[in-house]
Amino acid sequence: MKRWCIIATLVIVLGVVFAIVIPTIVSYSIEKTVIETMRRDYDLKDCAYVRIDHSYLSLFRGKIDRIYIECTTSEFNGIKAKSVIITVKDITFDVAKTLRTRDASIRDIGKATARIIVVEDELNRYIADQHDDLKGWQIGLKPNKVVASAQIEMIGRLDVSFKPRLKGDRLVLEPTSATFAQVDDLGLAEAKNWIGEIGLDIPTSNLPFDMKVTKVLIQDEQLMVNARN
Repeated sequence: MKRWCIIATLVIVLGVVFAIVIPTIVSYSIEKTVIETMRRDYDLKDCAYVRIDHSYLSLFRGKIDRIYIECTTSEFNGIKAKSVIITVKDITFDVAKTLRTRDASIRDIGKATARIIVVEDELNRYIADQHDDLKGWQIGLKPNKVVASAQIEMIGRLDVSFKPRLKGDRLVLEPTSATFAQVDDLGLAEAKNWIGEIGLDIPTSNLPFDMKVTKVLIQDEQLMVNARN
């Protein structure tokens, strides 16, 4: 009887090893390889947090349901983003090659979306650094619009409202209205003598996973740039 108890215990232990431990180790190895490959191939080295959502069955069949990526040190041509959050769905890869070479062979990527967040202080820093003609202007992020104000010599305070727009391969702030505090008969046309379209060098295309910018929002004193493939 004792011998059979020992055998039964060994069978149970081996069953646990083969059913849980080995799949867990193998899945961890696959996850790590896929993450490192995507960081390298899609220039995501600055993205500290990556989470993979999957089931064991789909993973061993070469499919990942969702990858969530968060970057906190991303920079776009001089503009530092507060955060970049990317979600990628339906990634397929070659399981055998991934295990054999420790280099994930990505076959296909489904839907990818991203949100790039830039705060007001960073926008002011960038504009002051990159646009010498706008020194002295203070940029503010209000619900659904960008505002800028400055004191104009011999004229007084000038307030201008902007809308973020996609213009070709550029993201720009386009003036939409202007108010001269001390001169009632001057408006947007005259304001453009002092401030016009402001170019922001956040790329609207050539983002990871073939994403392109689709919408720009202003919320909570932040510029939110949405992209998708």
